[in-house]
Amino acid sequence: MVKTMGEGNDTLFWHEKWCGDMSFKEKFNRLFRLAENKDVLVKNMGEWRDGEWNWKWCWRRELLGREHTSLQDLKELLQGSKLAKGKQDSWRWRHNPEGTYSTKFAYNILNSNNTEPTTNQFNMLWNKKVPLKVSAFVWKALQNRIPTGDLGTLASFIRMVGPADCSCM
Repeated sequence: MVKTMGEGNDTLFWHEKWCGDMSFKEKFNRLFRLAENKDVLVKNMGEWRDGEWNWKWCWRRELLGREHTSLQDLKELLQGSKLAKGKQDSWRWRHNPEGTYSTKFAYNILNSNNTEPTTNQFNMLWNKKVPLKVSAFVWKALQNRIPTGDLGTLASFIRMVGPADCSCM
């Protein structure tokens, strides 16, 4: 799943992967630690002026040398992300050009991909904030170690979309 930005009213600025492949908390951890509000929504990180979005920054103290450089990098990254006034934030399924989930596309993925899971997928699986029994179940499914019927298609589906695409992980 990929986040599509609207006004930013359903997206946490620092915690979610909404601009790039990492959350800003991960990519700019030093700035995150200095932020006044760590659980702020994107829409509360700025304001609309004359039809343009302007970012507002609130820090616990004045930024120092390296921190200014990080802020510039963050601002450059944000230039590629445009907020849409009056639109809701939404999710798109990246495996369908239309962005919607369909059983047809999921079926095609299941039937076309039998690759081995990557180290990155396993790291994501075991580092997520989900109950251990859920991670263990997915890991067993990836290994075809669940003793009921043929779950090979489930394992290939999880390998293809990756744990990051599963809303439970």
